[in-house]
Amino acid sequence: MKKTLVYLFALILFPVSFAIAQQPYQLKYPYKYAEKQLNAGLKLTPKFRENIVNEYFYTAKIHYPLLQSENAQQAKVFNDKIEKTLTTIVNGFKNDLARPKDLLKLQSQDAPLSAGSNSLDVNYDAFYVKNKDILSIRFLVSVFYYRSAHPLSYFFTLNYDLNNQQFLKLADLLPEHYLSILQSIVRPVLIKDITRVNGQRLSPFQLKAIQDGTQAKPINYRNWNLTPNGLLINFDPYQVGAYALGPRYVLINYAKLKSIGFKLPETTKK
Repeated sequence: MKKTLVYLFALILFPVSFAIAQQPYQLKYPYKYAEKQLNAGLKLTPKFRENIVNEYFYTAKIHYPLLQSENAQQAKVFNDKIEKTLTTIVNGFKNDLARPKDLLKLQSQDAPLSAGSNSLDVNYDAFYVKNKDILSIRFLVSVFYYRSAHPLSYFFTLNYDLNNQQFLKLADLLPEHYLSILQSIVRPVLIKDITRVNGQRLSPFQLKAIQDGTQAKPINYRNWNLTPNGLLINFDPYQVGAYALGPRYVLINYAKLKSIGFKLPETTKK
């Protein structure tokens, strides 16, 4: 509930002057899921689960991938992490819900509470970098709280090194001062992108939103994916502008990454 109030306050602060922009790396709705053969012995399988909890008046619909591999341990490390990630997402949603008796005080005749009054929707897409044997997952989490103006969305990303059977950290792939480097690359791209979407020069307040959301802090660059075309940085709605702007994305190609010292870990497992 506290998060809801914060986001509603932010909506007031950021004038809704942007149209929602379509970008190459935006998740396409309606979301479509199909089994994906990564290579001869590796397959990514879509799964779905639904949970209705009447006590807390919520419905959770969760799409997620599981890995099937000839290497059982390789699949287990990935699938265990997926399950832990989903638990984190669901628990975060439940913790933000008001207690049932408080929700009951809020309901009205025109908006009675039901199992769908609060909702959690989890969708995903996947990138497979074949020549580097990296499997990258991007979850898009959408939550709706009773009487909110609109859903709230955020990303949750995972990057799995299939050879080493470990999840990658961005800090391990770039030089020590990587946050400052990323800020210098990403910020001007977003300013240009959002100016284009806005159709006019950005206000000082809008510029500050971009500056705050791209500061050289780990939290601002926590949602990243390795794709066949490079490093994709995902920005949540509200992170660099108004809610209506939607999420934003910046792709840094591998040639540029190499020039700033990007390097994957050496293979330690066969």
